Amino acid sequence: TLDGLRFTDGISFTFPVNSVLEPGGHIVVVGDQTVFADRYSDLSSPWQSGVVKVAGSFTGSLSNGGENLRLEDSAGSTLLEFAFGDSGSWPGRADGAGSSAELAAPGSAPTSQPALDTFLADGNHWRPSSEYFGSPGRDGAGPDNRVVFNEVLTRTTAPEIDRFELYNRSATLIDLGGWFISDDRSDYRKFRIPVGTDLAAGAFLTYDEDDFNSGSSLVDFGLDGAGGDDLYLLETDGFGNLLGFVDRVEFGAAATDESFGRWPDGTGPLYPMQSQTFGQANQTGSNEVRVGPVIISEIMYNPTAAPDDGLEYIEICNAGSSVEALANWRLRGEADFDFADESLPPGGVLLVVGFDPIADTATRNEFLSAYPGTNLSLLRGPWSAGSGNRLDNGGAPIRLQRPDALETPVGGTPFFPALTEDTVNYDDGPPWPIGADGAGQSLNRLDGSIYGDDPTNWTAGTPSPGSHPGGGATSYSSWAAANGLGVGPDGQALADFEFDGVTNLIEFALDSDPGLADPEKLPSPKTQLVEVDGSAEDYLTLTYRKRRDAPQLIYVVEVSSDLIQWTQATSMVGSPTDNGDGTDSVTIRDHQPISAHSRRAIRLKVTSP
Repeated sequence: TLDGLRFTDGISFTFPVNSVLEPGGHIVVVGDQTVFADRYSDLSSPWQSGVVKVAGSFTGSLSNGGENLRLEDSAGSTLLEFAFGDSGSWPGRADGAGSSAELAAPGSAPTSQPALDTFLADGNHWRPSSEYFGSPGRDGAGPDNRVVFNEVLTRTTAPEIDRFELYNRSATLIDLGGWFISDDRSDYRKFRIPVGTDLAAGAFLTYDEDDFNSGSSLVDFGLDGAGGDDLYLLETDGFGNLLGFVDRVEFGAAATDESFGRWPDGTGPLYPMQSQTFGQANQTGSNEVRVGPVIISEIMYNPTAAPDDGLEYIEICNAGSSVEALANWRLRGEADFDFADESLPPGGVLLVVGFDPIADTATRNEFLSAYPGTNLSLLRGPWSAGSGNRLDNGGAPIRLQRPDALETPVGGTPFFPALTEDTVNYDDGPPWPIGADGAGQSLNRLDGSIYGDDPTNWTAGTPSPGSHPGGGATSYSSWAAANGLGVGPDGQALADFEFDGVTNLIEFALDSDPGLADPEKLPSPKTQLVEVDGSAEDYLTLTYRKRRDAPQLIYVVEVSSDLIQWTQATSMVGSPTDNGDGTDSVTIRDHQPISAHSRRAIRLKVTSP
């Protein structure tokens, strides 16, 4: 029973006698019972929620900008107290854009205080309702996603025009006639899908600017390819009333004629892709997520020290073959940081940290002590991050963005479009390596040519910030000295003393013996039957050994048809295999099957800063 419980902050309301809330039940406190009943209880309303148990009307009003809510018992003791918001991690669509804010997983809420208040105050635990105007008195249905935006092209050169693709993820045909598509949450009724438009299960449907930006739609709109944009898909009833949000995607600036696609199809986030695949699966043929060449190569998000102050870092590495000028580059997401006007050479690395490495000498010295061998010259900071300026131990997105050419909009402020260079949505649970969650290890990238958001492309390993040895990591120079190869700037890295065709650096990368021919440890090319897009074909693959104690090395597999032009092969076959000797065996396949080429070569390239 709720008798005598009362809201005393945010709103004022006391539950009347005989207010009973059954297990799993719902009870609603409203601002105006008449207005509420007209929308949610009247059977003629398109938004009616059936029988809704209403406790009564509160006095006051809920602030549109967020505020504190407190629920007390009849004796004045606080039962619940937390603040909701309208920005940051709180669902933005609940701020006057058609959705309510609802708990994403009520069953996971703690049952004791203060953990419950902390849980409720975290916007990450709330989501926007898919039901238009919410779902009072009943459980929300959660994300709809029967039909999704599967690919978008937002920045084009003539004769190409902007377009987007819908994909029916469900197992049944769906009538889309009368549904609305918009790029603006202040006006969802922009492009109305023609009546009689059916989309079969597993089918694709593409619309371009001749449909939504040519004077034929209710309100013309264009996609902002330089600044980024949103797309909304809303279901309607026969009278055009908005019933629910079926899908919504957000995307940033795009490179010219480069599309974003969900990876994997229908369910994954949007990533920049190597090829456009409108009307077919994004993973068709040789298509892959476009990667780098500058990548996020190591992340320390939860050191063993408590608190984590000063020991976290994000490492970036230039895995390409050209010098990259970093002016106007930036990190966004969980950590915001703007890079200075400097250059990053091939194989070069930088460390972004949460402190000022010049001014904060105490934290800097603690960092260098925790990670012996790390070079001060590689530290950059401070970033601006979440609570306490620390990375979220539970997982969060990190985005590396490069600038495109300066845009000068008419009447606006010039800006550099921020193109996606690499993205990592790390997590503290499977399939992400759990050893990096407070166990003293960092997330280390396995292959610089495979996109950063693939959890199988990361392992938990010994921290080596700045690609220098630390805490047991092995550097090439120390390995070379131990094997009698000499010391110096390169430790004879390009020499081949036993004449087996493998340089010493590659011997180090493969954990083979630089003084003996051990072919069993060399990369193994072969033809392998691989299932791609539901069909199995023969692909050229390369399996190589990768040291776990040398996170500074960048391994890239490349393919060529003429031994002159080489491109990265970016699809891993299966998961890495533990060899039991401190190495993993990784298998990478060609973009295209054997049948697509008259001849094909594959090679392993290893770079070390």
